[in-house]
Amino acid sequence: MLDALARTLTAHQLETLVAKLNANNRRALAHEWEVVVLFGLKDFGRVIHEAHLGGPSKADIFLQLEDDPNVQFAADITCISDRGLEDANPIGELMELIREKAQKLGIRSGFDHRVRHKISKAKVRLRMPEKKQLHQFFQTRIVPHLIAIARTPAMRWSLDLRDDLHDIQIFYHPGKRYSTANYPAFRHATVIDSNPLYNRLEDKRKQLRDSGYDGPTGIIVCDGGCETLTRKAASWDSFSKAQIVDKFLKSNPSVSFVLLLWIDDPLSQPGAERVREARSELYLNPKAEKAVSPRLHHILRQITRRWPSPIQNGENARHELEGIGYKKAQPFWGHSFGGGHTMGTGPNILTFRMSARNLVEILAGQMTHADFAAAHGFAPTGQSPGVNPLALALARGLTVSSVTLERVPYKDDDWIEFRLTGPDPAIAPFRTPKAPSANSAPA
Repeated sequence: MLDALARTLTAHQLETLVAKLNANNRRALAHEWEVVVLFGLKDFGRVIHEAHLGGPSKADIFLQLEDDPNVQFAADITCISDRGLEDANPIGELMELIREKAQKLGIRSGFDHRVRHKISKAKVRLRMPEKKQLHQFFQTRIVPHLIAIARTPAMRWSLDLRDDLHDIQIFYHPGKRYSTANYPAFRHATVIDSNPLYNRLEDKRKQLRDSGYDGPTGIIVCDGGCETLTRKAASWDSFSKAQIVDKFLKSNPSVSFVLLLWIDDPLSQPGAERVREARSELYLNPKAEKAVSPRLHHILRQITRRWPSPIQNGENARHELEGIGYKKAQPFWGHSFGGGHTMGTGPNILTFRMSARNLVEILAGQMTHADFAAAHGFAPTGQSPGVNPLALALARGLTVSSVTLERVPYKDDDWIEFRLTGPDPAIAPFRTPKAPSANSAPA
C-alpha cells in the first residue's frame, strides 16, 4: 500500500509515516489505519494528507474530485480502543498471567475465574487491582498458591481473595481442559456521552474546527479494540454505536458525517481458515451546516471495497503491539502458518507441506527441533508417545526428490512442500532386484 501511495504523499510524508509505522508501539496501529484509508481514497480524486486549510490545525485528509473541484471534504482519522477500561479492569491480563505461570510450573488443567464488581459513576468497575498494581498482586497473592498446586496437581483447589478492595475467586479443577471466567461486562457504553467513541468524536470535532476549513467535514473512526465499535447486537444495559453517533451529530452541526471502520472477525469451523472482512457504517448529519453530496456519499461507502482481505482484527493487532501478561510486544511478527502442515504417505513416498517461515527459523536457529516437533504434533504427550513421520521416512531410506514453494498472496507466510521418495541406495540397504517379467522386452 505504501508503494501505491508514493504519488499521493510527499517524500517527507512517506518518510514520516514509515517511521511512525516502525515505532513498535500501539500508536503504529493508528497510522496503519491512516495508510489503508488513504489507499481507499487515492483513486477518487486529489488527496492531500495533513492538509493546511487555513487554520492552526491540519486535517488528516482533504479530498477534491478532479472532474468537479467543488465536490470536496476534509476529515480527521482516529483509532479508538478500550485500553483505558482494560487497564482499570485487567481481567484478561490476570488470566494470561495465571495461564503462563501455571504452564511453566507444569500445571495442565484449567482454572475458573470469578470477579464481582461495583458501580462507579454509572460505570462497571471490577473489584480487582488496576493494571499498574496487578503484577505485584499476582506475585504475592496468587503465585504461592500456583506453586502449591504444582506439588499436588491431582487435588482440587480454590483461592478466595475478598476484602475491602477485591472480590476475586479462582478455582482449580484437575482434568479440566479449558479455563473460564465469570465477570460483568465492563466495556459496554453505559453512559451515552462518556465512552471511548463519544469522547474521541468530541476531540476530533475540536481539531476539525481549528483546521479553518468551511466545507463538509467528517470524522473517520477506526477500530483498535473497542467493543462498542465491533459489537453486532445491542444490549439492554448499554448504548449502541448508532445511538452514540446520533447523539454526537445532533449536538454538532459543524460535522457533516461520521464513518466507522472495523474488521469483522466471524467464528469459523474448527480447522477452517477464518475469513475476516472489513466493515463500515456511514452516518450523515441531517443537521449539518455543510451537507455531504451524493457523490461523496458514494465514495465514502467504497473505501473498504478497495482493500485486500484483512488478516487481523483491531484488538489482536493492538495486543501484539502492547503485549499482555508475560508476553512481550511482537512488532514485525506477522502471522505465519507455523505449526500448520499437511502430509501424504505411500509405500515409497512422503510429502510434507509446512510454513516457509518456520523453515527459515529452524535454519536460523530461532526454532529448536523440540519446538518444531511440539508445534506440529510430533512431540510426546500424555496421550501419545510422539511420532515424527519425517524421521520414519528417513529410516526407510527416503530422501528429498523435489521442493515446491507455494506463494500465498496477501498473507504473511508461504507454504513449502517437500517430496521424499526412495529408498535411496545411498542411505538404505541394498535390495535384490526384481526379476524381469516374461513379457518384458530384453534390454
